[in-house]
Amino acid sequence: MSEERLVELEIRTTYQEDTLAALSDVVAQQQRLIDQLQRELKDIRDLLLEGPGDKQAGSGIELPPHY
Repeated sequence: MSEERLVELEIRTTYQEDTLAALSDVVAQQQRLIDQLQRELKDIRDLLLEGPGDKQAGSGIELPPHY
């Protein structure tokens, strides 16, 4: 294998490693966002399942008088 071809393969490998690291960071960031959104969705679902009569004192959520 020629020296030139070896250098080209090393450059390509380095580029692929950098790309893989960047993609891994993006996937990790997306997973953190998914986890956060799942927690928020669960909280909202729990609030909806409680219903207006089950409002806990001091929760900071008050329904308008017409409910």
